[in-house]
Amino acid sequence: GKLAKNPSNTPIVTIADSVKSSLGANSYPIVEKLVDDVFIVTEDEIEDATRFVMERAKQVIEPGCGVAVAVATSKAFYEKYPDVKNVAIVMCGGNIDLDNLPWVKRRRMD
Repeated sequence: GKLAKNPSNTPIVTIADSVKSSLGANSYPIVEKLVDDVFIVTEDEIEDATRFVMERAKQVIEPGCGVAVAVATSKAFYEKYPDVKNVAIVMCGGNIDLDNLPWVKRRRMD
């Protein structure tokens, strides 16, 4: 692959603020060398995974962490890696904006 820039003035819209960035000339070669696969999840999957961890594990995580949870619990991941037995995710919540969580925003709109 090769590095392609996002068109200028194209906003990245996601609830996962911590992953709202693009690869640059310095980071792309590292990712190209070390990353085996990339999985894509939807905003709904990010929201569901974030909320699931908060409700079930009672851990406050940021939606950027919800991205990893969404991938690790996805059908696509297990179809690609059917023999995987253990998956580790570093849970993080330092970049959370509680007022920006989708279920908080919806409640305010009601």
